[in-house]
Amino acid sequence: MSISAELMKKVFYPPEKVVEARSINLLLNSWVDLVEMPDIPGAVAPLVKLIELGYMNDATNRVKCRVEGTIADKEVENDILHTYLGSKPGIDDSIPISAWFDKTMKVHFYSTAAISNFKARALYEVRNYTIADKIALGATLTPEETALAAKYEIHHKILSGELPMEYPKGPMVRQQVKNFYSASITGEAAEQTIADVYPPPGQKAVLTKLWCKRPSAYNSLTIRVYHDRKLYFEINPWSLPDLASSEGGGLQLGDRPLDLWIPGIKQIKVAMYCGVTETHVCAMAKIDLRKITIWDKLNWGLSLTDVEKDLVTSLFLDEKLLAGLYVLAVPINLRGRGING
Repeated sequence: MSISAELMKKVFYPPEKVVEARSINLLLNSWVDLVEMPDIPGAVAPLVKLIELGYMNDATNRVKCRVEGTIADKEVENDILHTYLGSKPGIDDSIPISAWFDKTMKVHFYSTAAISNFKARALYEVRNYTIADKIALGATLTPEETALAAKYEIHHKILSGELPMEYPKGPMVRQQVKNFYSASITGEAAEQTIADVYPPPGQKAVLTKLWCKRPSAYNSLTIRVYHDRKLYFEINPWSLPDLASSEGGGLQLGDRPLDLWIPGIKQIKVAMYCGVTETHVCAMAKIDLRKITIWDKLNWGLSLTDVEKDLVTSLFLDEKLLAGLYVLAVPINLRGRGING
């Protein structure tokens, strides 16, 4: 069963880049969902961008993946016929994709033959739906949004390539890479911590990368991600890129980590739970410590200082956040002339 709708309800710090990674019990002559959001949840309608798909190789082309949903009241459907990607059916290759959704989103699979424990993952980004995004994607604006679009010349900025722009990540303070290794973990073992970071005041901890050695049994390990002291979601490592490379005959850090963006202002924790006995268990997580920006405070509903309140009022930052304008100083086009032109 898809966890995506429940996961979306927990998204508190947009933008976030999250993943649904798990095993599907059985594929056989019917569509089975990996991601299922019949109505994308959220107090304010978010924008969801599907970034990457990864699923088990199939040398005989029995599997089809379908991505479908709604964007700006238009139906989107994309079929990906599985092709033979290599001689190692246990190791998958990621498929980059850029598909936007604002109302419904579904990723599901179909097979003409029975396949048990079919591993798959979908990586997607959850963003605030700015006016710039709505115009770029052809969505309908409210009268208030139309007025702001005219005030900030958003149509012109989209045509010039200035918009849409990336949400600011905030200045980097430092990065922490944590790892966990155990020669053997007995079944039903206590939860093992991979990384547990508490950011100091004024900073946020952001889980950005995750690696894991693929377990020997598809359901033996679970990776748990905690978001501000609460369980956020769980990942089946069987569905992730493999930390272990068999090419060199030993464990090597592969070049395919899981790229995430999960910020927390109280805590970010990554842990592992073992359901059966596993040997040579290893995982790594990279967490950034970054300064909280005024955009974060507005976006996340955090308290502002008096100075920040004055900035919001004098620079209309709340309007610019809604519009999708995050750069306060925009370079002037000098039309090829020098600075003294």
